[in-house]
Amino acid sequence: MKILITGGTGFIGRPLCVELTKDGHELTLVSRNPTKYQESWGLPSQFLKWDMEHELCPIPLDAFDAVVHLAGESLAGGLWTQKQKKKILMSRIESTKALSDALALRKAALPLFLSASAIGIFPSSPDQTFVEESRKGEGFLAEVCKAWEKAVTDIPNVTRELRLRFGLVLGDGGGFLGKLELPSRLGLGAVLGDGQQWVSWVHRSDIINIIKVALRDESYKGPINVVAPETVTQKQLQRMISQLLHRPVFLRIPAVILQTALGDFSHLALDSQKVVPHRLQQLGYTFLYPGLKEALTEALSLHVKNGKTFACHRLEAAQFIDRPIGEVFEFFCNPRNLEKITPPLLSFKIAHISSPEVKEGTVIDYKLKVHGMPMSWKTLIKNWQKNVIFVDNQESGPYSIWHHTHKFFAVQGGTLMTDQVLYRLPMGTLGDCVALPLVKRDVRQIFGYRRQVIAREFPKLVQ
Repeated sequence: MKILITGGTGFIGRPLCVELTKDGHELTLVSRNPTKYQESWGLPSQFLKWDMEHELCPIPLDAFDAVVHLAGESLAGGLWTQKQKKKILMSRIESTKALSDALALRKAALPLFLSASAIGIFPSSPDQTFVEESRKGEGFLAEVCKAWEKAVTDIPNVTRELRLRFGLVLGDGGGFLGKLELPSRLGLGAVLGDGQQWVSWVHRSDIINIIKVALRDESYKGPINVVAPETVTQKQLQRMISQLLHRPVFLRIPAVILQTALGDFSHLALDSQKVVPHRLQQLGYTFLYPGLKEALTEALSLHVKNGKTFACHRLEAAQFIDRPIGEVFEFFCNPRNLEKITPPLLSFKIAHISSPEVKEGTVIDYKLKVHGMPMSWKTLIKNWQKNVIFVDNQESGPYSIWHHTHKFFAVQGGTLMTDQVLYRLPMGTLGDCVALPLVKRDVRQIFGYRRQVIAREFPKLVQ
């Protein structure tokens, strides 16, 4: 399918685009500033430069089979001042109206318009359970959601429209969980209010999977509550986060303090909404993460080493290479290329390798310098499957944990390679406080350099 995506570079949009690329869809991303993303984007996507809140669509939209509309100012981005409230509302309404105006000019009806929404459309209640048809709430967030959804249902020339009402999204690197994770890692996780308010959550991977299913299943239409079947209280959520991070929970922040300090923004923490995925259950959807513990284990980047579980940091990257998958996989299994794709300032040199080519069980010893300090590193290659995957796992070296998963996917026109690195610094929290910002920068630079080398080694073929 040819899909137009708004909000495609965000917390949900970026991993969604990776998955849709694997499935063979052709993606066009709407952005006010495409040059900000194009160099490091890594996917074979097109970008459409369009300020949706202030401009008419610069191109006709007749070629697209679906629109996935995720754009909108983050609800968790900061205090809800009057200025911020206006940005939150207008970013959703104006962008949706701009799409509506553009779609009205199509010669044929758009097969699918899929839009984000939120369970904030429901009221706060300590004892009610909400399904898709339940009464709607009042207050700022509910009014935003109602106006947002009305703008979607008013779009003309659409065969099927779908509004996905997201609960609290759990995933690495953002969302409301990001605001709970840092204090929890420091042992400062707190019960908010009395902790009895219901929290309806969903793992980001389920949102992405539901969108993938909805693209091909015409039964997905209208409003759908995108929440896991297991609802928990805020106290249960915080205790589970702290338990998985091996940290205590001994703080409680009374509601009055949150309301005084945060104003209306406190509703995100204090509102109680027990929402059930009634429509998804009717459709027979099987959740990837139906339980909170499994969802948080993934979202918090937990990794098992020597029988113990540790919270790690995560870096994810993707890069499209217009070469056959076998050629790309072979390049990364050639030890000589390991030095080639590493920045020169690291002085990376292989000291010993146990096999001529990288394969299951290969052990690599190498030397490098980190900010001028000489270091040794031993890597064990695990889970090696030709043209599919391999993992390099640090056996000894500068990190407490370094677990790098390389995956390869044959896609239209070439190969999509994805990387996921789980890493943990020595000395735990103390190491994070001292060195984490510098390490994060270094890791991003390493992958940026590798991206440049790959682009040189595999220049785009003339079509």
